[in-house]
Amino acid sequence: MQELLRWLASSRGVDVEPGTSLRLELSAWPEGGLGFLVLLGLAAVIAVVVYSYRRDGRNLEPWQRALLVGLRCVAVLAAVLILLEPNLVVVKREQRQGQTLVLLDVSESMDQVDSFRREGVTDLRAGWRDLGVESPDAQSRFDLVRALIDYDDQRLVNELAEHNEVLVYGMSSGAEPIPIVVTPGGEDPETPARSYLDLSAVRPDGGYTNIGGAVRAILERSRGAAIASVVILSDGRRNMGPRGAEVARLLRQRAIPHTFVLGVGDPSETQTVEIVSISAPEKAFQSDPFRITAQVSSQGYDSAEVVVRLLRTPPAGEAEVIGTKAVHLDRDAPDATVQFDQITANQAGVHTYAVEIAPPDAAPDADERHVAYAPIEVLGEQTVVLLIAGGPSHEYRILRDTLTRDQTVELRCWLSSADPDFPQDGNVSIDSLPVDRRGLEQIDVVLLIDPDSTKLTREFCELLANHVVEDGGGLWWVRERSSR
Repeated sequence: MQELLRWLASSRGVDVEPGTSLRLELSAWPEGGLGFLVLLGLAAVIAVVVYSYRRDGRNLEPWQRALLVGLRCVAVLAAVLILLEPNLVVVKREQRQGQTLVLLDVSESMDQVDSFRREGVTDLRAGWRDLGVESPDAQSRFDLVRALIDYDDQRLVNELAEHNEVLVYGMSSGAEPIPIVVTPGGEDPETPARSYLDLSAVRPDGGYTNIGGAVRAILERSRGAAIASVVILSDGRRNMGPRGAEVARLLRQRAIPHTFVLGVGDPSETQTVEIVSISAPEKAFQSDPFRITAQVSSQGYDSAEVVVRLLRTPPAGEAEVIGTKAVHLDRDAPDATVQFDQITANQAGVHTYAVEIAPPDAAPDADERHVAYAPIEVLGEQTVVLLIAGGPSHEYRILRDTLTRDQTVELRCWLSSADPDFPQDGNVSIDSLPVDRRGLEQIDVVLLIDPDSTKLTREFCELLANHVVEDGGGLWWVRERSSR
């Protein structure tokens, strides 16, 4: 057919360029239903011609009738063809290179290490080993993607680049391009051009995954190009953005012929044990006992025994284990509270306490989940307490004896009823109450137990009020019960 059309074109003096093709088109052919009516009318005319010769040409030989019918039909077709304005159209095909868009998940979840321990994922584990990953359970999801990209001299990237331009984007909250280095080929056909994707500087540190937003962003950037396919490499953990059905509808609207989604990681239920929180005082006195509490939580374990350790790192020294406890976690009780009581520190300064857990079943360690830190400032100075009492009451004697035995307290007593030459009680004996602000600044807490107001001067009361209001001193006032 092409030879006939080229002969017709050459007979009309039309030169046809090499690499092009010819097509016969009827310019006046109506569209839609009118074209169908033309066909029906042409069939009706031919039917009338055949019927007329069969009825009126009985005296003719059959071959004569057939010849006349054929000539009349050719005349009708020629007249219709002329009316439809036949034209020879030169068709020149130009093939444009399309684009293959690759979305690589770089969210924080891609930094997770999967166990690949369950029976249902043995084939998946074997597949990663075929790609050169000897221990899939020791590699993060992003490391597995690197192994897939680097396999067989980046065969995946180069095969995608054979027919289309490959554009790679890092996907988290949006999409950021990752450049591909193209090495030009040599004159030798055995050294073709190579494409190389360098992921050494890419880190999975995105705050969340928005697959729909990333797909919308890359389609907007390539809105003027023909997209051959979209490839998504992700662990499938969508945190925000459109759902899967909405993403699929968006791809259909752009008429993208192929979409490939490769899930990375262990599809089994995630098994994790982590320290949810740690509670500890910000400050503690030297040799004064305190408590550290940790909340441990598990997910995906039917039953697990977890060892919890408490370590202390002094201001100048190495970490030491000061407590160990074992807790049992299961699906019915996935959370547990671990308490370490009667903890003391004999050295002043900032001590760093760490609660750490050893994950069960040889799961990979992850410091962000398995270790929690609590710095505690250990105060070496004693709290200075001034105990003022009107007389040696029962409450006075109890407080005096208790505070005297406390190594974190420096006790100064002032008994108003005592004789002037009587030595006052306490760790430090005083001859008089403070008479100025500087003297009262040395006192941290003032205890008043039914004081004798006639023995306290106005000046001392004003100093005490200023010490509490302006200097932040402590005040505890116990008055004697009145009986009726």
